[in-house]
Amino acid sequence: MTREHRMDRRALRSCNSFSISPVPPALRNSSSQGARLGNLLTQGIAGTPGITPHQVHTDDRCGYWFYFFRIQSDRLRATRDEFAKALAAEGVECSPGYIPVPLYGNPVFQQHGFFAGRWPVREFGLTTMDYSKASCPEAEAILKTGIRITIHEGMNEAYIESAARAVRKVAKFYAA
Repeated sequence: MTREHRMDRRALRSCNSFSISPVPPALRNSSSQGARLGNLLTQGIAGTPGITPHQVHTDDRCGYWFYFFRIQSDRLRATRDEFAKALAAEGVECSPGYIPVPLYGNPVFQQHGFFAGRWPVREFGLTTMDYSKASCPEAEAILKTGIRITIHEGMNEAYIESAARAVRKVAKFYAA
């Protein structure tokens, strides 16, 4: 083994140990504030007709670098874009959707052009995956019905409570 390889392996071990190190207090506090605010927003919109709040399993936690909820289009007389526009008019920092299509719908996946137009994993016979035939209806539905609300550790409970009131107000206005 050459000296360069030994150095690379040490660097890799160093990176791995860093990735599993305890979260620094500044980040932990930031994350816990985001979690608290996100959970508060979930509580504030839970039970709102036509709205599906973000769900976190009881054994899990979420730091929320944004808050994502879904509208139930069969229960509201508004499109996702109209709903987001009405929320914005109420003073909520938000945007419709997240990404335009699931990752498998992007050209790099559709054309299997990951590495300068090549996909070595497929070329070596390690997969038969064909992303041009991939379909994940739930992921597509999530992207079509989701609304993203800006949330960060600099926000306070009063803002989150006003955002929850706005979601409830807009949902009530557009109720079918």
